[in-house]
Amino acid sequence: MNEVVYVNAERIDWVKKADLTLGNVVLEIVRQSSDGRDFTEGTATKLPVGTKIYKPIEKGDIYIAIVDGREIRYLGFREG
Repeated sequence: MNEVVYVNAERIDWVKKADLTLGNVVLEIVRQSSDGRDFTEGTATKLPVGTKIYKPIEKGDIYIAIVDGREIRYLGFREG
């Protein structure tokens, strides 16, 4: 999303513990691919097509996907 790769952050304690409130939908997954060269906006490796991605009201690089009624938090992965 916005040329940033987001990774599942379920195992990162501070991300899990962050008190976040769902905000607006900012993206919907439109396709799946495992080929990184084939990625465009709305492509995921594991999230199913149709998954909505929410930006929390609180500021930060954490986004929340809702899959089968369960929150999955994602964190922006930036190379540096």
